Amino acid sequence: MIKGNIIGIKNSDLSELENLLKISNKALFIDRQIAEVLIKHTLKYKREFLVLIARNGKTLDIYAGDTRSAVMETPAQKKLKLSGVRCIHTHPLANAALSEADIATLKNAMLDAMCAVAVTQDGVQGIQCGFYIGNNLEKLNYKSFDDFNDDTALRLINESEKALEVQTHYQNTANFERAALVFVFKDENKSDYVIGELKELAKTAGAEVAGVFTQRLKQIDSRLLAGEGKLAEVKQFAQENSVNLVIFNNELSGIQIKNLEDFLGVKVIDRSSLILDIFAGRATSNEGKLQVELAQLKYNLPKLLGFGAQMDKMRSGIGMRGPGEKKLEVDRRNIKDKIWELQNKIKKLSQERDLRRQKRKKSYIKTVALVGYTNAGKSTVLNALAKSAEYADDKLFATLDPVTRKVHAAHGKSFLLTDTVGFIDKLPHSFIDAFKSTLEEAVHGDMLLHIVDVSNEHMHAQTQVVLNVLHELGLDGKNILTVYNKTDKLHGKEIPDFNNAPAQSIFISAKNPADIERLRTFIAVQLDEM
Repeated sequence: MIKGNIIGIKNSDLSELENLLKISNKALFIDRQIAEVLIKHTLKYKREFLVLIARNGKTLDIYAGDTRSAVMETPAQKKLKLSGVRCIHTHPLANAALSEADIATLKNAMLDAMCAVAVTQDGVQGIQCGFYIGNNLEKLNYKSFDDFNDDTALRLINESEKALEVQTHYQNTANFERAALVFVFKDENKSDYVIGELKELAKTAGAEVAGVFTQRLKQIDSRLLAGEGKLAEVKQFAQENSVNLVIFNNELSGIQIKNLEDFLGVKVIDRSSLILDIFAGRATSNEGKLQVELAQLKYNLPKLLGFGAQMDKMRSGIGMRGPGEKKLEVDRRNIKDKIWELQNKIKKLSQERDLRRQKRKKSYIKTVALVGYTNAGKSTVLNALAKSAEYADDKLFATLDPVTRKVHAAHGKSFLLTDTVGFIDKLPHSFIDAFKSTLEEAVHGDMLLHIVDVSNEHMHAQTQVVLNVLHELGLDGKNILTVYNKTDKLHGKEIPDFNNAPAQSIFISAKNPADIERLRTFIAVQLDEM
């Protein structure tokens, strides 16, 4: 039975159209016999005719329309899966271009393809077929049936199915994050090192990096940070590549995050939020979890949307008291109360640790703290010196909670060695404040072991970051032994010539037992001279 607008069509013509439903042809993408009948009646009635064909070649439905359209039933697909149906329809005008309605139907009904055949009294004037590859519309254009390429059309359907399989995989993977990274530079040069580090952070947090976008601006946009043109690129990329997270290397305000999420249509975070997420996943001890929570609250408090600091002054004003108080101010007050509570809990734990430290001093055992850039190999050095089996991995921030182990040196002497959280460039001050108790072992230690990854091409920059943080903590005057680690990763290259290397320095591979024994002796000698 012919569907749609059949008013005015002769019964004999309806019968001829209905006979097309008996045709099954897998050989051609657009069956020529069906096309000829559709063209014939298109010219006769000056209206569109539409046919739906399954992949097995069976004709499923035929619709009659008006001069500019033929409306088919388009139930929305519940799953990301092609319907296995292609639509062939006529345009009773010289233009074969797919209309907006054609394209919308192609997408909503998850059709294999949508093809339009433009016909006039002079015959076929053109053919256009549309295919969706992910969220990207692909079009094929031909002058006639003679040059139509069936293999190309089938290939595009196959590509469309593969793209949908990828999207389905991402949607079905619990908590899967597929990210695009955005870097907005003003004065400083775009650095591959900065990009590489954010990639590693994203990977450490469990996200897959799908793409990277950079933009240099003379003036940073206070509303969206980046330019709208660049953000439009990011948005299109996210739609076409199943990206559900955009990470900015720049620090974002609360209103910027909201504006960006509204613009991009996906979750937006900045570099600091990413680091906090890694911290949250790494903390295992009670104190570590408290410190992460404190850092999160301190970092997120200024990002609350609202009237800013002046809200505090209005706290007791008219309309801001009791049950009528705005939820935003309640949230701000609750966060401040929680920060105060966490700070007190951490302070008590710090006092308990201070008592233990005082007892150690009475035993005259020396203490050494490991410091360094994240992933420099601090935990591996601790395990090698103390012959322990603490968690160590080739990832950023593999260690978050401080670990103290006893190390036996020569002549029956020993010292305590403590691992600390790794440093990283542009770590917000609120993070350092929150983790000060973790770094107390470095503050009160007799000596610091500054572990440096000698194989990292950005070693000097990383070293300076660590020295800057130590300066902020007031540790410039400490006895610091610089340990250039990972010489095994130089792969036959000569150890760089350090003319300005500290006098108290040593080159090792923590994986080499002989190097570890040299380091153990070196530490013992330095401690004896103190």
